[in-house]
Amino acid sequence: MTRFVLTVILLPPHWVLVLVGTVVLLAFGLVADLLRYGPGGSCRGPSCGTGGDAEFYRARAHEALAKQTRAAASTRNGPVPPWNCAIPVRKYRAVGAGYVLRIAEEQGWALRQDRYSDLPHELRLRYVADESAARAEAG
Repeated sequence: MTRFVLTVILLPPHWVLVLVGTVVLLAFGLVADLLRYGPGGSCRGPSCGTGGDAEFYRARAHEALAKQTRAAASTRNGPVPPWNCAIPVRKYRAVGAGYVLRIAEEQGWALRQDRYSDLPHELRLRYVADESAARAEAG
């Protein structure tokens, strides 16, 4: 009797529930993929459509460094702490960290010695133009 109840009464609804659950999960996955890869779904922000355009990323790297240099070189009263910044990889993706470091050194920046740069995510720099000017005046 127990085998009959399990086989005839409980097993068919169980399989129907499993089948319905599978169909619901597949439908949810399909809708999620359509929303993710639909028009404008996978590419957002100013770098959308630039791919590996080196000129676009050179301009972004120059802009990010110029902004940080203006902030670091602005006149401040009293003792000035060392100015540190981190340039995120989204600013220099197609040109590389070496290019950013080269143009940063021209503007008075150097790699931070106290913390390593996390190159997959950001390039950490410190402003040394004030230090070299102070050493030149003292020496």
